[in-house]
Amino acid sequence: METIRCLCPGSPHDSDSVTFKERLGFRDASNIRNGVRVLDRASLERTVEIATALTEGYLLYGIESWTLVDAKGKAVPVSPDAVAEYLLPHIDVAIPLGDLADDLYGEQVIVPLLQRGSTSSPPTRTNGSTSPANGRHQKPSARSKRSSISTIPTGGTGATTPSPGGASN
Repeated sequence: METIRCLCPGSPHDSDSVTFKERLGFRDASNIRNGVRVLDRASLERTVEIATALTEGYLLYGIESWTLVDAKGKAVPVSPDAVAEYLLPHIDVAIPLGDLADDLYGEQVIVPLLQRGSTSSPPTRTNGSTSPANGRHQKPSARSKRSSISTIPTGGTGATTPSPGGASN
């Protein structure tokens, strides 16, 4: 359980508490991984966005309970929508909670992503060098000369004659 400053409308008390799930369930972990896969396919240069999506996912799906109340003093049930409405706009509270959630869930979510990405190149070494043995570069092939219609031999051809059916051969 983490104690945070009161995020409730009107600040009816000094602090609130947030409790994270001990472990994410299949659906929650999959939601986070799938969200990151979409970003990853868009561009490998979006590392910061991927890290942010992970942290946001941890907060949206990892919070198990909290003491937040609405403007009428009624308890706010934990849900991804409630987290987005009540917690995420307060970066001074969301960032430290996100860091804590990253410590809790990072391995559970990131390791499967890394394993999936590593299947494209097996972690084995090659026997010996893959460079040319003689150390010299191969000379590029010479460009072929353009062909010309005037160089085609025509000695064995003859004039076409009309056939009885009207077609030439």
